[in-house]
Amino acid sequence: MTLSSLVTIGLPFYNNEATLSIAIRSVLAQSYSHWELLLFDDGSTDNSLAMAQLIFDERIHLVSDGQNLGLASRLNQIANLAKGDFIVRFDADDVMHPSRIDHQIRLLQANPRFGLVSSGMYVVDSDSKPIGKRRSTRQPRSGVDVLRGRSISHPTVTGRTDWFRQNPYDPRRRRTEDFDLWVRTFDSVRHQAMPELLHFYRDDRFSLQKYQIAMAETREVIVKFGPTLVGWREATLLQAKSLAKESCAILAAKMGLSTRLLAARNEPLSQAELVEARDVLAALEL
Repeated sequence: MTLSSLVTIGLPFYNNEATLSIAIRSVLAQSYSHWELLLFDDGSTDNSLAMAQLIFDERIHLVSDGQNLGLASRLNQIANLAKGDFIVRFDADDVMHPSRIDHQIRLLQANPRFGLVSSGMYVVDSDSKPIGKRRSTRQPRSGVDVLRGRSISHPTVTGRTDWFRQNPYDPRRRRTEDFDLWVRTFDSVRHQAMPELLHFYRDDRFSLQKYQIAMAETREVIVKFGPTLVGWREATLLQAKSLAKESCAILAAKMGLSTRLLAARNEPLSQAELVEARDVLAALEL
């Protein structure tokens, strides 16, 4: 396998007309050029599909069936249709650093035992302005670690196509497809977190409704897998912790403090990081 291996970039979108263009431009700007982009419309009702239909590049393939199946189902479809040796996760409201694919594929090819790699990420607002970077946390080493709250940045993940096919997402999970997957499979895969900031994650708006759905699904996963992984006592404590976090989020929303919850997830950028982020984003806006 050489560095010119075909890579599949999976990009599901649903009503992302405000961000889809810059997301696709960041793919076209990659220093690694041997890729295919699978654009999956998940039943958009805005102009997203029309925008995607205007893009002409033989490496880009658009799939639209008019249905709204959810992210997990679309990610499984991408894995089944992928022609590449690797799959790059990518969301339609995010932006990739131009060297993301090159760095991640080099690491995977240099380390055949690794099944997944992830990276650090910039955080940007709705106007694509950098506002920080995701706070560093201890990386999980097992499904138990994930269940207890450690995780990896799902939007930054690149992995081997065979692994994604053997370990599909649960389509019933609308907000926690990654948490469910990592809890079930992390003991069977070697993961490496890269410190480089290779992704721009849009995160300046808090939806209490989506957060509550995510917390409810989190508790369902804990109920299903917790007793086996950590025992009933700890599983019950983890459920209580989830309920407490949800209660805090509800209180913060009522007090108008939701933006502080978002900000607490981030660290400030160094001057060099800020300059690089601005330069990359400015180039993509042209």
